[in-house]
Amino acid sequence: MGIGFQLKPDIVRLSWMNLLLTAAVILWNTTERHKRFYLFSSVVFLLGLAVEIIGVATGFPFGVYYYGDSLGWKVFGVPLVLGLNWWILVYASVHLAALFTKNRTIRSIVAPALMLVLDALMEPLCATLDFWHWKDSDAPWQNYFSWYVISLAFVWVYSHWCSIEKVNRVAVAAFLVQLVFFISLNQLL
Repeated sequence: MGIGFQLKPDIVRLSWMNLLLTAAVILWNTTERHKRFYLFSSVVFLLGLAVEIIGVATGFPFGVYYYGDSLGWKVFGVPLVLGLNWWILVYASVHLAALFTKNRTIRSIVAPALMLVLDALMEPLCATLDFWHWKDSDAPWQNYFSWYVISLAFVWVYSHWCSIEKVNRVAVAAFLVQLVFFISLNQLL
């Protein structure tokens, strides 16, 4: 509400804290406490951060963009929480898809599509919130294509490395809260 109604416009600069807290709450509520899960989580964090660093430096694979200051500390121009955000979105979208199907292949197609929907809701707001800025002000189509392909790879690895014994409903709720948050902000800003 502070962001949407511009009651506390500076609150957006705490977004990195929100991502840290969200990840901690999701992790606290996971039942997957085995080496493969922690390896997967580390790989997604590091590769997610690496793909963002490459993207900012080269314009590939997403297009030409740079990060603002709202997402906290940066390494090579990329906020550190971006690696964490990749993990949150991959993990939460897989668990949301798992509510509807046990089939790993279908989950591997649906979960990245859910992530893509969330990205499409974020893009119109990214510059206003000083998250990131596109060279041509709008996200290019290659951003959406690349988001889906990279998400598909991460989701496929998760779906085949780690079995979901119990759906993490906290992760599902976190994803849905972000979805509602960005839908609402698109209406208010």
